[in-house]
Amino acid sequence: MKLLSLHLENYRIHRTLDVAFDPRLTLIGGKNESGKSTMSEAVFNGLFLRSKTSGREREGMLAVQGGNPEVTVVFEVADRTYTLHKCFRKAKGTTLLTEAGGATWNSDAAEAKVLELCGIAVSGGRAMPSQWNHLWVRQGEAASDPASIATSRIDALLPRLQASGASALLLSPLDALVAGQIADELAEIETTRGPKAGSEWDLATKSAHDTTLARELAEKTCATLERAVRDFDEASGALQQAEAAQPTLASALAENRQRLQQVAELRPVLEKQSAEAARKADDLTRIETGELAIRDMTVQIEKSTADLGPRETKLAELILSDNAAAKVLAEAQSAHAEATEHHRQARAEFELASQYVKRLAQSDDVARLTAKAGSAKESRTRLAALPA
Repeated sequence: MKLLSLHLENYRIHRTLDVAFDPRLTLIGGKNESGKSTMSEAVFNGLFLRSKTSGREREGMLAVQGGNPEVTVVFEVADRTYTLHKCFRKAKGTTLLTEAGGATWNSDAAEAKVLELCGIAVSGGRAMPSQWNHLWVRQGEAASDPASIATSRIDALLPRLQASGASALLLSPLDALVAGQIADELAEIETTRGPKAGSEWDLATKSAHDTTLARELAEKTCATLERAVRDFDEASGALQQAEAAQPTLASALAENRQRLQQVAELRPVLEKQSAEAARKADDLTRIETGELAIRDMTVQIEKSTADLGPRETKLAELILSDNAAAKVLAEAQSAHAEATEHHRQARAEFELASQYVKRLAQSDDVARLTAKAGSAKESRTRLAALPA
């Protein structure tokens, strides 16, 4: 039998996996728990474990992400190519075997045909160490001595393994013995999950971890100190600039203080001038008020003068009428003379009052003028009351 390819789905850590085997030799390497043995186990279970298997065998295949485990193996026997597909679903498991360009087998018939192709006379079971050997014999050279092949090609194989980072090596019997001892010693300090607790490796790992943390802390401290140095340098530069500007600032400060002193000296003068300006403003307000009062009195005087004109005309008419009245001429002449004299005096007083009002600047003078105007009015009233 020669394995050609392998396809896995939902098989332990493999969500999906496709592997095409080399026609001559396939070496598989990788870290622990990377799925190397899982792949080998999948090939074994695909060939020899029934698809309707349940219990621990099936539980060991289940993937963390869920789903039914599926294995597809393509292999060659006697120059004929077969594709075997198994889905492990307990009692509902399925098996399908197909020959390229030939027949197809299902279920139990497929299981039996696979065993027949592998040269196994018994049905699949839980533990078949003899069947395991059928998987990893070098493909195409089952009858050859593998030691002779390894010896003849080791010089070319080792550089390829080292270049690809593979961990597998071809070992001599002595190397195998030493490797076994190393493996035993390694088992004392290592578990499948890492270093064994309390071992030198575990202590060294913890020490390395602590050292890493200390280094990270030291790097952070160093970065903090570097920032502090930069901040100090910047502060020093700012301080030097401030010191360089200090003379200029001192001169400006002295000048500002001198100006403040001048302002303090001028403040009383300003306050005195402000008070004087307020007083003058009050005086101006009073003067303006007096001027308004004078204008009002002037208007009233002009109106009184206008009213006096028609009365003078009436007086002239009365004089003419007196001349025509012969019967009362004597009495009229005496009364007329007296009235004329009063009129002359009243007119003189009126003119004198008019000139005096123009010179008034205060309201009390206006009041006296008003009194004299009233006296003149009274005179005119007496004059008007005289018989014609």
